[in-house]
Amino acid sequence: MDGALRVNYEDTLLGGFRSKPYDLVVLSAGLEANRDADVVGNLLGLSKRPDGFFEIAHPKMRPVEAHIDGVFIAGCASGPKEIQVSIAQGEAAASKAMGLLVRGELALDPVVAVVDPEKCIGCKLCIDTCPGKAISVNGTALVDEAACKGCGTCAAACPVDAIDMTLFSDEQILSQIRAATAVKGQYPFIVGFLCNWCSYAGADLAGTSRIQYPTNMRAIRVMCAGRVDPAFVLEALKGGADGVLISGCRLGECHYSKGNYQAYQRVQVLKGVLEKVGINPGRVKIIWCAASEGEILAKEVRKFVSELKEMGPVGTELAPPGTPEPSGGGY
Repeated sequence: MDGALRVNYEDTLLGGFRSKPYDLVVLSAGLEANRDADVVGNLLGLSKRPDGFFEIAHPKMRPVEAHIDGVFIAGCASGPKEIQVSIAQGEAAASKAMGLLVRGELALDPVVAVVDPEKCIGCKLCIDTCPGKAISVNGTALVDEAACKGCGTCAAACPVDAIDMTLFSDEQILSQIRAATAVKGQYPFIVGFLCNWCSYAGADLAGTSRIQYPTNMRAIRVMCAGRVDPAFVLEALKGGADGVLISGCRLGECHYSKGNYQAYQRVQVLKGVLEKVGINPGRVKIIWCAASEGEILAKEVRKFVSELKEMGPVGTELAPPGTPEPSGGGY
């Protein structure tokens, strides 16, 4: 317009957009995460974003909560933000903390991990997989029930099957698999493991929204995709399922922080094992969808049905003689 350098900006105090001429514009320095915060983060078991700031549980549903119960994050601890937003988050975090203190007691989730000390070998693999830092090892694994989230990733990862879950035990899930495969439906028959927070809710939404998809799948609810033990998949295939579908929250949005990543890694290992014993690894599929994405789940089920039809019945792929049966241990 007049050849001068102009800055267009939003005045959040007065409300509205402004434009002013300036002779010189100095940009503020980029904000980086404080490395000293790693001490506190490691002590509390907090997750970090790729840029080094602390990760919150959910940007919309739980914007000031960490994945660890009783820990709240406000202001620039979770990333660069305006002063007004930092103040609002500080007030929200204080309100959340007071909500815990005024009750005087904590309600614990009944779904927790249980360790069999007779089986535990103290390998500490459960410590690496636990998102809530609820497990310690002193000879054998010990579970802090107040901190346990009940995701079940430790139970699926335990190599000697020493960890089980209340209400979602190995035997309960295996019984559901056997019941589902006892009377198979139309071909191809699919056993689906859906996480409680996203995929199972998405399937429910698909039903209430009357979104059509094949009825080939029998859904089994698990708290997290990370709970799916390779033994569950093998039991389903052994029972005659033509395919197994595992569905969890979108990557980066897991209710238990990293459960879906662990599920993905476990499935990749299992696919390699299946290929070695002569079973098409494509019979096991893992997908991601949010609770509001029933259409995505329906689309993936339709796609998986088509893929399995091209593969043919599961009986056409026979494992070599002497292939060991699933024992319940995880990878």
